[in-house]
Amino acid sequence: MKKSIALFLLFLLIFLSPTSAEVHEDAIVHNIEEFQIGRKLEELNIDAPNFYEPHKSIVIDSTFSFPYIRVSTNGVIYDVCYDWNYRIRYIAVEEDPTQSFSTPEGIRLNMDYEDCKKIFGRKKLMKDKLIGYYIQLPSGWYISFWTGKSGIDYYPKKGDIIYCIFKK
Repeated sequence: MKKSIALFLLFLLIFLSPTSAEVHEDAIVHNIEEFQIGRKLEELNIDAPNFYEPHKSIVIDSTFSFPYIRVSTNGVIYDVCYDWNYRIRYIAVEEDPTQSFSTPEGIRLNMDYEDCKKIFGRKKLMKDKLIGYYIQLPSGWYISFWTGKSGIDYYPKKGDIIYCIFKK
């Protein structure tokens, strides 16, 4: 009897749980490794919304806001911003419920500042009011920490976790 109930519950879990495609119906499924800064979306056969029409956008620095598409790779959701020439300008790890994304250095979303410091060493973090405290890793990925309400209220310390992982 217990075995039957367990199998039934497993069945419900598998077939009734939302998949990443259902949760992020706006995400296209594609290998994120093919998306490189400066590459044109048309080289990847990706149709993107017209840059000049109203669209969802992300502010990637103090002067520009770019439209983006969502890309799903192995359950990880990435935001990929493009410019008026449909060149990729910014890639960010939006969501990683499986904790399967890692930078080549071994850094993951939600890692603690102290654990990250063991990887990137004693390098000083820069600060920006849009992304908080951040550092570029040797792989080209950036990591940032949002502290306090403004993002730069204080320098990150033990217990503060990664706010964002991105490339630009």
